[in-house]
Amino acid sequence: MVEEIKPSAIQVIKPLLVTEDEEEKTKYELQVEALESLLTDKEVADLPVSVISVTGAFRTGKSFLLNYLLRYLTALEKEESEDQWLGDFDQELEGFKWRRGADPETSGIMAWNKVFVIEPIPGQKQAILLLDTQGAFDLDSDVKDITLIFALSTMLSSIQIYNVRGNLQTDNLQHLQLFTEFGRQAIAQDVSDSQPFQNLLFLVRDWQLDDSEGFDGGSQLLEKLMKITPKMNDEKRELREHVKSCFKSIRGFLMSHPGDAVRKGEFKGETSKLHPDFVSNMKTLVPELLNLPDVKVDTAGNPLSCAELCDYFKKYTAIFQNEEMPETVTIMEATAEVNHHMAVQKAKASFKQEIDEIIPKQLGYLQANAFDEKSQEVMTKALSVFDGTKRMLSKKYGPKFRHDLESELVSDIEQKRKLNDERRAAKLVQTPLIIIVALFVCWFAIFILEMLWLSPVAAFVNVLSTLLIGGILVWLADQSNLIPGGFPVQQIIDMIAELLRDNILKPMAGVAMNGIRQANPDVARIIQQVAAPKGDKED
Repeated sequence: MVEEIKPSAIQVIKPLLVTEDEEEKTKYELQVEALESLLTDKEVADLPVSVISVTGAFRTGKSFLLNYLLRYLTALEKEESEDQWLGDFDQELEGFKWRRGADPETSGIMAWNKVFVIEPIPGQKQAILLLDTQGAFDLDSDVKDITLIFALSTMLSSIQIYNVRGNLQTDNLQHLQLFTEFGRQAIAQDVSDSQPFQNLLFLVRDWQLDDSEGFDGGSQLLEKLMKITPKMNDEKRELREHVKSCFKSIRGFLMSHPGDAVRKGEFKGETSKLHPDFVSNMKTLVPELLNLPDVKVDTAGNPLSCAELCDYFKKYTAIFQNEEMPETVTIMEATAEVNHHMAVQKAKASFKQEIDEIIPKQLGYLQANAFDEKSQEVMTKALSVFDGTKRMLSKKYGPKFRHDLESELVSDIEQKRKLNDERRAAKLVQTPLIIIVALFVCWFAIFILEMLWLSPVAAFVNVLSTLLIGGILVWLADQSNLIPGGFPVQQIIDMIAELLRDNILKPMAGVAMNGIRQANPDVARIIQQVAAPKGDKED
């Protein structure tokens, strides 16, 4: 006679404490024999399987919820009335181990040692496997342990229930981003779909912020949290885009508090002692999850049988034992990188504002030495902004981010220097040409004035021409580096040339053109066409 196996939770992935290089580490070992006896049994081996996993922080009621799923599945197998699945309201809650208190109850990944068989559609049998996971953020687990367990359960489940207490907030998304990214990297070689995981349900426990509840309330909360707005910064936008890109379906459910009875030591899970709103929520949630649960599929979308799921357990566990897998980072490290990235952006914003203003708009350029001096001041100020921003783990991340920032600023300065040199080179041609033209105008004016017996005026113009010659000589000396540095000779002469052009040469050219236009319009038109800018000619 075959001894009947008592229904209970069994460990399928077990944590083992090992010592490597005088350091204690946790490794996770697949309990192959227990798993094979569960999933390769001839009654279920070839059936398509739905895997429902519950994960989240420790002591948030994961095992408590799974026991209600057990009750419902047991009622389905016995073909009991759907309204009666909760059974005797005074019955103690049994199944996965649970209890009140601050200490975690589950370690590794547990599975119910019975695969349930249901017929969600008449004539089509389907297996259901329930998984309970080690609670996150307990005192004994490090981030690598938490990440590995969460990633494994997400990779193996068709429905991942993420238990959250009190409210769904951005930090929950940040944790989810860390865990799912690790899992996504683990199966990257197999992923053909942009969304590698199947269904995610955010189950918000002890919801008391307003009167909303259930799937409707969860949908509203999730829509508000996941909404991407035009003014949202890159960090928040990328976080939400990442979570959306990981799951084919994301839902939310708001579960009210179970009532004061659960805080008392004598509470054993009796439904009669729970708050009616909590019981009502449970009556809505559990059937919705189990009446037509999605079958677990592989990365190509093919449904998996129980026997095939067993192979995936082995495959995925082996992946995480591979030393080539990327190391996880702590939430603090991830936050520190974001801190440093924001400090870099702040420094770059300061730099851009300052560097755009160092070249005077009127003149359009700076002398080479003046440009070097001012650009160095701007870069020093930007680096001071970075250094002055409070950053987590600055000793670890600071040097790298500062070096990358400095390299980027130097590159920007070189681009600005090139523009400055081009403008300065243009002035090197324009300025002497204007002064020479002004000099010839003066000599022509002197000739005309002498002929008109206006010698005093001619003498004044002659002084001006002498000053222009002096200006040319000083300009040539400056270009030949014969004048000591520090005095902006070229800039002063360039400004004088611009004054001559705008206040003397242009008005005189206008008067001359009016005279030619009156004397011979055709000649005036030809001169105007030759002298017009290229854009005006095309028009």
